[in-house]
Amino acid sequence: MGEHTATATDMTETGLLRGTGGAAGSKTFAPGEEFRRHHHAHVTEVFVCTAGTITVQIGERTHVLAPGDVAVAPPGVTHQTANRSAELAEIFYIKTPPDMDDFVWDDTDSERTT
Repeated sequence: MGEHTATATDMTETGLLRGTGGAAGSKTFAPGEEFRRHHHAHVTEVFVCTAGTITVQIGERTHVLAPGDVAVAPPGVTHQTANRSAELAEIFYIKTPPDMDDFVWDDTDSERTT
């Protein structure tokens, strides 16, 4: 299995809810797909694995989530989600507050979109 970085056209994302208190949605990752390293200045992001196995890097810690497992990325902490398995994986995410533009990319690859 080779590495593959997801782009906006590869990854399936569904926004489910956005209100004054937070936003929620789901993302499906094909085997080898990842969402690039980033952090949020003001947003806490909660990840819940709903299918498959998803790897979440938060700061220096790596969490391998199975369905029902949860990981939390506080504001200012670099994080990345990736499917390192051979099967589809899905996460449900919650962002609070709901600032969907609060992304700070932590790499210098300007050609990547996600």
